[in-house]
Parts: sequence; structure tokens; C-alpha cells
Amino acid sequence: MFGCHLSATTFPLHLVQFPACLRQEPWSQCYWWISSKLHLDQEFCKVRYVMRRVFGDPKEAPPPLERLSPDQLVSALWKGEGSLVEELLQCMGPHLDVDVLNDLKSKISDHDPYGSNLQMELRKSLLWLRDELRDLPCSYKCRNDAAADLIHIYASTKCFFRVREYKTVTSPPVYISPLDLGPKYVDKMGPGFQEYCKTYGENYCLGQLIYWHNQASADPDCNLARARRGCLTLPDIGSFYTKSQKPSRERIYSLRTLRFMLARMVRSIWFPTWLEFSHWNFWMMLFPTLFVNGLLRTNGQQEKQPQRPWPKDQVWVFNSAPRIFGSPMMDAVLNNCPLDKEMVHWLKSRPSVFEAMWDG
Repeated sequence: MFGCHLSATTFPLHLVQFPACLRQEPWSQCYWWISSKLHLDQEFCKVRYVMRRVFGDPKEAPPPLERLSPDQLVSALWKGEGSLVEELLQCMGPHLDVDVLNDLKSKISDHDPYGSNLQMELRKSLLWLRDELRDLPCSYKCRNDAAADLIHIYASTKCFFRVREYKTVTSPPVYISPLDLGPKYVDKMGPGFQEYCKTYGENYCLGQLIYWHNQASADPDCNLARARRGCLTLPDIGSFYTKSQKPSRERIYSLRTLRFMLARMVRSIWFPTWLEFSHWNFWMMLFPTLFVNGLLRTNGQQEKQPQRPWPKDQVWVFNSAPRIFGSPMMDAVLNNCPLDKEMVHWLKSRPSVFEAMWDG
């Protein structure tokens, strides 16, 4: 269905066009490059199959990711229905005096971004909101200081995307005999043939391109929610507001938490220089996480991967179906540059405005 399965030992090496940077490398490096390329080609066949079923011609399929325009970005973050600011006000409501909350709403309305450079004006508005939050009182149930840090990270993110979901498709039936799977399946499946159809979900293509390195995953779109935490999607602003009467480890936002977040964000990103010589450049621009999530893992750089999902045992909460996603780490990959130094410097140097006794 998806084309033939090739291995690096049977592939005709004389047909491989090695990048210049690998021509003098030992065989182990060349083998790794060939294996990675074969995996990519195989995964692209799967993606093309789904696109062909949905759109007829795979070339007519729109990209799974759509970059937000400045107007769409203002709507998603500032003043649209379900925006970041609207969610923030809803979370703050139970913890603030009514007059204080109404005054904040009025100030936010006065700082609506407008002008010819909407994205720059939006950044200014978010930074203003960051400073306003830091001036508001905090408690262990209302961590306005932590929300201000998150607003700062949102303001420092330059590219936001939304997922363009494809239609769900089901493959034609395949009839499988127990003998196709081995003798031990005879008792489990019973006699005769069993009909099998595979369903490809709306986000299958995006999941397949991100998890190209893991061929054992039959439904890669199911792993997207976990993979996106922190590195692709930023935490919910509601992570720092709770109705719980007692603090828990998951609600702590201490200096140690901030250092952990910074350590996860600023660890070095390995950029494979051979991509500059490869025809995969198009895919890196279209799906940067394909390479961030995949090539780094295959190269044994697990301890230096800012693309790793943020853990669940911390204060951050993530939406399982986010409306948009983007992060400074993704910006760094898109622009082939280090993480935003100004953002990191502010997070490191900003004075602490609240510290609970359990934050130590």
C-alpha cells in the first residue's frame, strides 16, 4: 500500500547523493544518514497516501500547518472569543476584587493593539499586561507573577500556527488470515479471514511527519498532545489559578521551577548542517518539528533537546486540543538561531514579587 520497504543494507548506494559534509565521514555516519532518509521516504509515502485519499492529487493538499496573520494573532491572543486575555480574566475573576478586575478590563481595552504593524503593537500590549500582572497581589491560589512570566513568553514568540485538520478517511478493507500472522494467532482470530480497515484521523499527516522516526506508532496523531507540551504549545494561562484549598506540588511556582523551565528552553539545539545541501529543506521549513523531534533523537542528543515535552508533575497545564501553537523554541528552529536572549535575560533577572513558604 505504501510502497516497498528498503533497508540501508540493500539500498543501491551508488544512487545515493551524499551531502558534501558527509562525503568524508566514516561509514557509521553515512549509514545513519541513509537510514534516516529511507525512514523519511517511507513516512512521506504514508502521508501522500492519505492526501491522495482526501484531495485526489497530493500536490493540491494544503499544508497541515497554517501560519496566523497579524489580525488572526490579535484575535487569538488579545480580544477574540476564547483568546488568551479573555481566559486570563476568567481565571482571575474569583480571586480579585470586582473594582480591581473592572479597572484591569478597562485598561486592557485602552491598550488594544492597532496600527500598520499589528504584530509589534500586540507585543507592546502583551508586555504592558505582563507588568500590570506583576503589580497585582498574589496568593498560592492566584499566581499573577507566574502568569506574567507566561505572558512574557507569549510576547516573545514571533510565529504562531494553527492546525488545518484534514478529513478522516478509512482505507479499503484488507482481509487477513491467521496464517499471515503466525500459528499463535490461530486460536485468537479463529478460522477464516478477518476484515481490517485503518482509519486515518484529522491530524494523522501532521503526527506522521513529526513522528517519522518512530515507525512502531500506528496512530502518531494520538501522541501529538504529549509531544507538543512546552516545545510547541505554551501552557494554559489557567495553570496558575486554582480553587484548591491546599497547595500541592503541582501548584508550586518557585525559583526552582523557573530555573527548570529556563534549563529546558535554552539547552543547545543541534542544527544538522547537511540539511542545507538536501532537498529536504522544503520540509524543514514546512514542518520544523519533523526534524527537531526526530533527527535529534536518532543522533543520541536526548539530554540536550529543548523540543522534549514539559513534564506533567509541574505547575503547567496544557490544553489537549489547543487552538493555536507556537513557542520561542520553535522560532529558534525556524530562524536557525539561538533562543531569544532578551526573553531569557528578563526571566533570569526580573525580581521576585511573591514567594510562598512551600515554594522553597
